Amino acid sequence: MVTGSPSYIKVKIERELDEEDEKAEVDTTVHAPFYPQNKMENWWIVVGEESSKSLLAIKRVTIGRRLDVRLDYTVPNPGRHELKLFLMSDSYVGVDLEEDFEVEAAEGMDEDDDEDDDDE
Repeated sequence: MVTGSPSYIKVKIERELDEEDEKAEVDTTVHAPFYPQNKMENWWIVVGEESSKSLLAIKRVTIGRRLDVRLDYTVPNPGRHELKLFLMSDSYVGVDLEEDFEVEAAEGMDEDDDEDDDDE
C-alpha cells in the first residue's frame, strides 16, 4: 500500500437465519410505526482511524442473505495505521459491529507538475 493511492478491502457479510427462514425470501422491511412510509433497512460500512479521527471510506448498502462488496479507501500518511471497519444500521439499535485491522503504508512518490514543462 502506498500513501495517496487508492487501496481496497473486500467485505463479506452473511445474515444469520433460522433453518426454516433459509428457504424464504429475506424481508428487509423495518417495523417503524411512526415513520411516514414503509421503511427498508439500510447499513453503512465505514473505514476510519480513531487515533486521527479520520474517515477513510463510507458506503451505504442493503444486505439480503449475503453481501460481497469492495470498499475503496486511501491512507494519507506513511507508516502503520490501526484502522476500524464499522457496520452500522440506520434502523436498529445495538446491532452495530466493528472490526480492527492494521495496514502499513509506504511513502508515495511525489508527482512533479514540472515534468510536462520540460518539453518546452
